[in-house]
Parts: sequence; structure tokens; C-alpha cells
Amino acid sequence: MADFSTEASAAGSQIRSDGYNPLKDPKRKPKSDDPGWKYAYYVEPGKRELIQCALCPRQIKGGILRVKKHLVGGYKDILKCPNTTTAIARELKAALNEGKRDRPKGQYFDEVESHENEDDDVVEVIGSSSKGGSSTGTTDKRKELSSKASTVGATKKPITSLLRRTPQEVVAERYAKGTTKRTINAAMKSKEEREAVCMEIAKFFYDCGIPFNAANSRQFEVAVEAIAQYGTGSTRIH
Repeated sequence: MADFSTEASAAGSQIRSDGYNPLKDPKRKPKSDDPGWKYAYYVEPGKRELIQCALCPRQIKGGILRVKKHLVGGYKDILKCPNTTTAIARELKAALNEGKRDRPKGQYFDEVESHENEDDDVVEVIGSSSKGGSSTGTTDKRKELSSKASTVGATKKPITSLLRRTPQEVVAERYAKGTTKRTINAAMKSKEEREAVCMEIAKFFYDCGIPFNAANSRQFEVAVEAIAQYGTGSTRIH
């Protein structure tokens, strides 16, 4: 059960001398049944940049989720409301837990990313002066996200090796298609460059006493493709 006396006190403390109550103004709230909106409203009607806590002078950027964390307390990314009550904290903690159960798998990373920089936007207003909020929540979240990313699908292979086809796949496709047109990369090479490459291969065959018809071997094509993918300027293979 919500603490209705505190809720009424929050509403009463917002009423101006002319009777205006921002908590009752539909322009200062979205059409939502989220319990957090019983204790908060938009600082400016229709604008969602800042939300005002109805129990303290704190203004919060980041949505009703952070407002609920503010009223519950115990979170690193936002300070606890000094005027919240045990009943309100219990009510909104239950709402936060319910939201976690309803959230699809994988949404955690989106939530962390969307709130990653919110700490710099939290301000506390007392009277006519304001000061920036401070927290180590951003750093902690970045470390946690980095840790999770490094353990999910971790691999020592470079990303390019995961995207490109293997030498065996390239040669197999070449044989399956038969004679194909030259690639753009090959077309950009001059006749002299191709002859220079062929000459070096011929010298290798001659120096090692390898029959020239070995060049017709499918495995030779795979080896050449593997060398090409390995790249130039690399260290000796053996």
C-alpha cells in the first residue's frame, strides 16, 4: 500500500497561493499509470527534459525510472530523496522489480547506454541557486557494461576474420561458378604487375624443384588465397 499521507503531503506542498497544483496539471505528466508520477512532474509543461521530485527540490533528467530510483534510494547513479518514506520506497521498489521482469532479454544494454551520461544532467535546485549533481554511477556502469561485453561471445579473432569467407570457401565458390569475370581489384592491376607475381611463383617452383603443373592443384589456389588474406608485410610463417 502507498503512503497516502505522504502522497497528500507531497501534493499539498506543491500548491501555490493561487491554488495551482503542478501534480494535477495533465500538461506536466504523460498519460501513464506508473506510480512514480504520483511524486513527480515535468519542470516545464510539455517538456520532458527535466522532472521535478515533489518531495524535495531535486530536478532529474532521464525519465521516471530515475525518479523512482531517487525515491527508493540505494542506487549509485542518483542520490536518494531526503524526504521519501519507507512506504513510498517499498511501493516504487516493487514497481522497479516489476519492470525488470517485464523487460525483454537484451534490453539491459540499451538501458545502460541510454542512461550512461545522465549523471551530468542531474541538478539540485535550492531557492534560486543550483549546483550540478555528482556521482560515480557513470564510471561504474561503463565498467559493468565493458565487463559484460567482454564475456559475451568473447573471441581472440579480429572482427574481419569473422566476416570474410575462408580461403577454402573462396576457392570452392570459384569452382562452383566456373569461369568468372575478374574482380574490380584484379581489373585495377596492370599486366606487368600480374606477370611479376607469376614470375616470382615460377622462381619458387624452379628453386624447390616443384613441377609447374602443381599450379593446377586446388590446394595451391587455397594456399595463395590464404596468403592474400594474411596480408602483406607480415612476419615469416615458419
